[in-house]
This record gives sequence, structure tokens and C-alpha cells, in this order.
Amino acid sequence: MDIKDIMTIAIGFLSACAAILAAIYTRQTIRHQRRASGTAMNWELLVRSNSMLIQNHELVEFYGINKCDMEKDGLTAEQLVFIFSNFAAGAALHRISGDSRATLTSYRMNFLSNAKVRLAWKKYIRGKMLGDGPFATAVDNYIAEKDKAEGLFRAA
Repeated sequence: MDIKDIMTIAIGFLSACAAILAAIYTRQTIRHQRRASGTAMNWELLVRSNSMLIQNHELVEFYGINKCDMEKDGLTAEQLVFIFSNFAAGAALHRISGDSRATLTSYRMNFLSNAKVRLAWKKYIRGKMLGDGPFATAVDNYIAEKDKAEGLFRAA
């Protein structure tokens, strides 16, 4: 075998390896694109259903929320829908960013400084209207810190 034959075999082998890597990359890209398209479609449909919720507050019952209980807690359906929409926007922003951890902005922390907002999150939104994920965990952690700090402040 001369050098020309060895070079032909080496080039053929490298070409085959490049083709395999290109096929793997293409497959991963297609998977990622499908996942991104599915997420976008999911959020688009969620926005539609939230629009319906904004128009008809009675729809909160489909989340397993009793309006009488809500009213006993001092929350109107309008307030709950507003609070939920705010959190849904935060969750969507985080989900689209693709970060594995969420950090709350000063805007969101200020929003959570309101006791009614924290009550709505804990009793009506978390687990019923909005599921698990890094954003929900960040909100849970912030509320736990805020409640603890307010408890310590009140005890002093």
C-alpha cells in the first residue's frame, strides 16, 4: 500500500466521521426545535385560556378554587386573576429563558411584599393554577424568607 492509498482511506474515514457527527447534530437540532415549538404553542394556548379567565372570573372553579373560600380570605376573583396573570407572566419569562434556576426581580419581590399576594400564591395559585418549576421554587423560597422575617419582626 502506498501513501496515496493510505491518504484515500484516511480521507474516507474522516468524511464518514464528519457525516455521522452532522447527522447527530441535525437530530439534536430537530429535537430542540420540536420542543421549542411545543413550548411556544403551549404558552400561546395558555394565554388564550387566561384571556377567557380574565373575561369570566367564574372559571377559577376549574382550578378547584371555591369562590366562597376566596372571599373569606379577602380576595376577589378579579384580584386572584390579576395575581395569577402576574405570576404566569413571570413563569413564562423564566421558561423561555431556559435557565435552570430562577432569580426574582425587584419588581416581583415588591409584588410579593403584599400579604394578599403571598396568601393567593400559597392557597390558590401554587399547585392549582401554576405548577412546579424553578420560578415556582424561587417564589416559594422568597415567601418563606419573607414570612419568617415578618414573624421575627412581629415577635420583637
